[in-house]
Amino acid sequence: MHVRSSLLLSAAAVCAVAYGAAVVLTQSPDEIPTAAQSSPVPSASANPHGYESILIEGRAVVASPDEVMRQDLDTYAEQHGQTFDETLQQFHGSTTFSELSNDIEADPHSGYVQSAWHSPDADKPWIRFTDKPSPAILLRIETEATGPVEVQWGAPLNATSLERVAQEIYGAVVNYPGVATATGGPESDGSIKIEYRLEPGATVNATQLRRAALRAGAKASPTKDVPVEVRLVDSPELQSSLK
Repeated sequence: MHVRSSLLLSAAAVCAVAYGAAVVLTQSPDEIPTAAQSSPVPSASANPHGYESILIEGRAVVASPDEVMRQDLDTYAEQHGQTFDETLQQFHGSTTFSELSNDIEADPHSGYVQSAWHSPDADKPWIRFTDKPSPAILLRIETEATGPVEVQWGAPLNATSLERVAQEIYGAVVNYPGVATATGGPESDGSIKIEYRLEPGATVNATQLRRAALRAGAKASPTKDVPVEVRLVDSPELQSSLK
């Protein structure tokens, strides 16, 4: 399955790439705060997608890039019409955030769902959970993140279940009679979007296709239904090279 949004982070994801190499702004161990107590946790509010959320101000410090990394950043800035300072700010702390997200995702009890360094619908990094994360996780985000992170919760499926449901829906669509190819997966708002293209001359009943996809997804869901929005989009221009 092709995951549509490359900005969503998983255990194997890299937050930022410049000139064919990950932008690694490393953090020295002696620069990591060692405070045993976190700052007061702000009050929760609802974000645009309906999740409860709080803003955690990360306190970690990122070391300055070395000469090789500065060259990579210069090249990236030139290729994208940006200044060096704009590019540095864009990727500042991205590797630390990716490592933090991956570690939290690896904890089966964390309730981790998704995270993103940048996404079209957010102006700052975010991490999403099923339930409100524990004080220990909130403290870790505060001490290891290098800037503000929106912590969201209230998603009905954790990362493993969401991916499994998305895979089954994708499989039902791409293997449906008359469908030539498909691409998609979880979106940054927590929904599942699958785009598909029909075989030349084929016709498909969109309602029946949707029912088949939802049945497949429900079988893989711990809730025995599909508790997230699912969008199936007929895209005639979808290229067959997408996987």
